[in-house]
Amino acid sequence: EILGQEFSKYGYKVTKMKLGKFIMTIGSLFDKRAKRALPEIGHERLFDNSLSTQELGIKYRNIKESLIEMGYSFIKCGVIPDKTQNQQKK
Repeated sequence: EILGQEFSKYGYKVTKMKLGKFIMTIGSLFDKRAKRALPEIGHERLFDNSLSTQELGIKYRNIKESLIEMGYSFIKCGVIPDKTQNQQKK
């Protein structure tokens, strides 16, 4: 949702589809990264950053800001085509 809200105005279509374990299992036959990800499917990872914020004073970005910045970084690095240049917001 976050990426769609930010990038649809430039004509990007952000999919909301989730890959299931079956599809990942098939993909793992051809891609080592997919094979490494298989054990993580269905497991939620929780992290506590309170020690680093309290002891070191680190301030983390929220997920919305991080995802939007990642999207623009993908565009800047050429991972996805740049539709933002010279284009009116839709």
